[in-house]
Order: sequence, then C-alpha cells, then structure tokens
Amino acid sequence: AAAAAAAAAAAAAGGGGAAANSAGRPTSPVFAGVPQTHKHGTDFSDPDLAMQIGTAAAKSGLVLAISQALHEWACYSDARVFYEWSLGLLLGNEPAAALQAAENSATSISSLAEESLAKLFAKLPDDTALVAADILKGMALLYTHQSKSLIAQKLLQTVITVLERVRGKDSIEVSLVLDDMAWNDIVARKVLSAVQRLKRALLIKIGHVLPDHSAETIARLSAEGFELDQPEWQAALDRAIDVMINSGKPQYKGLAPISSTLPISINRIAVAYGNWSRFALAETLFTHSLHLRERFYGAGHPIVALVWGDLGVLHTRRHQQLMSKEMMEDVYIYKDATSPKTADDDLSPDEKTALADKLLIKAREAHEKAVQIRRDMLGPHHPFLATSLSGLADVYFCSGDFAKAKALCEQSHNIRHCALGPENQQTKAVKRRLQMIADVMAKKGDEKK
Repeated sequence: AAAAAAAAAAAAAGGGGAAANSAGRPTSPVFAGVPQTHKHGTDFSDPDLAMQIGTAAAKSGLVLAISQALHEWACYSDARVFYEWSLGLLLGNEPAAALQAAENSATSISSLAEESLAKLFAKLPDDTALVAADILKGMALLYTHQSKSLIAQKLLQTVITVLERVRGKDSIEVSLVLDDMAWNDIVARKVLSAVQRLKRALLIKIGHVLPDHSAETIARLSAEGFELDQPEWQAALDRAIDVMINSGKPQYKGLAPISSTLPISINRIAVAYGNWSRFALAETLFTHSLHLRERFYGAGHPIVALVWGDLGVLHTRRHQQLMSKEMMEDVYIYKDATSPKTADDDLSPDEKTALADKLLIKAREAHEKAVQIRRDMLGPHHPFLATSLSGLADVYFCSGDFAKAKALCEQSHNIRHCALGPENQQTKAVKRRLQMIADVMAKKGDEKK
C-alpha cells in the first residue's frame, strides 16, 4: 500500500517518484525543487524560501491526504510512514527524529523536543503552520490508536497552540482538538479533566450556532461542577440541536460544519459521564448524538455504529455495577474510582434483577447493531469491528454464555493481532479477556464435576 500510494502521490504532483531507504520508507525530497530541510536557524520571512515552503506545503498536503486514508482503513504502519513523509516535506528530518526518539523512550516527547517543535511552528507562515498542524493532529490520533496517549497529548498541545494563533481560541478547529485531548484524558482515567475540555468544546460549537449567548452565560456553563444535567445546559443543547436538525444536511466544504462536529463532543462527554456512573445523563447525551448522526449520515454509517457501541458499553457497565460484578477490562472505558452513589443503589434485590435483565437486552441489541454496520461498511478485518465484537462478548459473558463470549473474543483477538500487532495494548487486553473467560469456564467445569 505504501509503495502504490507513493507512486500515486508522485504522479499526481508531477514528481518523478519517491526514493526509499532500506526499510522501504519514502525519503525527502520527493519532488524536484523542494528543499530537503528547514532548520531552526532558517529565516522564514525570506521571499524565495517562502515560495519554496508554499510549494512544499501543497505537496505535503497531498501526501497527508494519503496518510489519512491509510489511517482510516487501519493501515497504521503505512500511515505512520506517510505522516512522517508529509512532515518531512515541510520541515525536514528534525521533527520526525524527535518523534522517533519519543517512541523509542516509550514514554513521552522530551521537553527539549517539545520546545523545539513549538519554536519551529511559531516561525512558520500561517498557511504552512496549518498544514503542519494537520499532520501532527493525524499523528497524534495514530499514537492514540496505538495506545500511546501521552505522546499524542503533547502533539495536540502543539497543534492547539498553532490553531489558537491562526484561527482563534473560539474556532471550530480548536474545539476538535479539545475533543481529541479529552479522549486521551478518558484513556488516562482523568474524567474531570476530560469533562472540562469537552464542556469548552461544546460551548465553542454552541456559540457558533447560538451567537446570542452572553459572556456571563458561557462563563456559568463552563464552571467546574456545573454539569450538563443542569436545566440551563440542557436548554442550550436542546436549542443548538434543534437549529441544526432544521438546517438541512451539512455541506462538506471548507471548515467542517458544526452539524457534523457537535456530536463528537456530545458523545465523548457522554463516555466520560458513563465512566463517572452518571448513567441517566450519559444515556440522554448518547441519544442526542445518535439522533444527530443518523440525521446527517444515515443509520448505516460507521459513525453511527460508534454511538451504538458506546450505548452498549454503558448498559453493560450499569448492569455490572448494579449486580456488583467485577468490571471487564476494556482498553478505553474505565471504572472511575470516584463513582458517586446512584439511584440504582436503593433498588430492592428483585428490582435490581429485573433492571439488570433489561440492561443486558439493550446492551446486546446496541452491540449487534454496531457489529452489523461495521462489518458491512469497514469489512471483516478492521480494528473497530474488533471493538464491537469485544463489547458483544462482554454481554454474553454477563449473561453466563461463556462459550459464545469466548468465540467472539477470539474473533476480536485475531483482528487486533493482525491489524495492530501482538504488543499493542488493545491486543493484549483482549488476550487477557480470553484468558479470564477460559479460567471461568474451567472453574465452572470443576464445579460440575
């Protein structure tokens, strides 16, 4: 895929093809006339160099588009190659070297490397800086998918600094980066931090839909502890959703429309509240997200499958907490240690059993919809399908059908092993899940004997 895409990129841009190192990685410069490196001492105000950078930016954008396509189809190794290539076209080898050093350390980007990236981005012309920010944002998402959220978070901080400078602090682009940073907070179990970022992202988007909101209202809604179950928040969300539902389908030109981006924030803050055991609020928010995404994308879109899967996880988690069962491990969804007391705690044993049965039915139906959509639209080997299969396995495990749960987990493990590799945290998590199911089945067999 990398070789074919490299040839296509070179042909489309009028270049003579890509050179490659011994590992098959495209090397810079790829196109004639593009400077190979732009070091920190370079004067970016020089008009000749500015023209060269502009040329590099256009070609880098083409390679970035290929990177994003490969990333979307879970060709993560090839996507990484092309992200680095795209960045190299703009900035030479130094940023890629810093990222490689960070990966080798398996922790985070060093403060020196982070400072160097920030200084380099600060000196770039606005148009070039925006292309470079898009590349870093793609790489950050790739690191998140590879369970390296700390590195991703530092890259996103650089991106948000660029976007605030060029686009403004209340731009839709900034809100989208806040969405991604909040997801890394959720992965790191920093639920409160995630909620605060997502509230800011929501307010930016709502502000574009409802410009009549006063500064005092925005300040009150964004305050820590003023959560989305408050009437004022609910009224703002309801108004914004109503405006978008009645505005017609979004036109995908230029800036991503609010209609397609608001559900991202709603869905992720619902995940955060679900981790916080605020189940009723989370379900309400997921319902909003589902309504919007089905309206704008259609019921069979993979983005809709994401919401169905999250709803399935929410119902399963509530069932497990209701029945005082140990939470099944999941790569992204964690039990928060500070979960508050819920109304479920006051139910009688019979009421808990009846509610638990209903929750499992709802969870199974939600995960089955997610599996069907992802299998139809993404194919049988995509990691997102593996996520849905794992969620469905959890439901069967809670139902006591361990054989079915094991079969689904085996399918999930095979997909993740091939797509992500054996050392990826998601692959390891489903492998541990398989072992847990096997242990339970062995125990049940011993009890029967």
